[in-house]
Amino acid sequence: AGGCYKLYVSPLPRELSPALESIAASLHRHGATEFKVGAGSTGLLRPDKLVAYFASFDLLAAAAADLERRLADRLAQGVPFTAPIDRAGLLSWGFDPPLEAQSALWRGRESWRFWICNRLARALLDAHRDGAAVPGRFALTRLGLEGVETATWTPGSLRREGAA
Repeated sequence: AGGCYKLYVSPLPRELSPALESIAASLHRHGATEFKVGAGSTGLLRPDKLVAYFASFDLLAAAAADLERRLADRLAQGVPFTAPIDRAGLLSWGFDPPLEAQSALWRGRESWRFWICNRLARALLDAHRDGAAVPGRFALTRLGLEGVETATWTPGSLRREGAA
């Protein structure tokens, strides 16, 4: 089975409530299979406070284009380790790797950001163990070999191979 395309909508916490109805309508109109909003103050302060799920990148891109127009005046928080869609960092995307690309299947599906962080940590530990001169470069190169476009944090070849 293929992975899951995620659209992150990351306004500053004070910007979410006034825009939520418009965001929800746009996501529904453009085929989001579901979306979630952070619960309580802790969830709303997170950069990934609103995540929408799509079956294809084309559906995600259409929703993002609509939201970019609707939310042009909102201030962004931004979500680390996601691929930017707009300049402000309000909209970005990720792709949950297919199960066969994940290492610990017993834990269930890993999110894109969790998957990247686990691989970066493992590569940095390997670089340290092996005495790599530039551990960060080593880790980024390894992620590139695993199908991640590290300049933009996009899935690269992983997306093409894992897409349903």
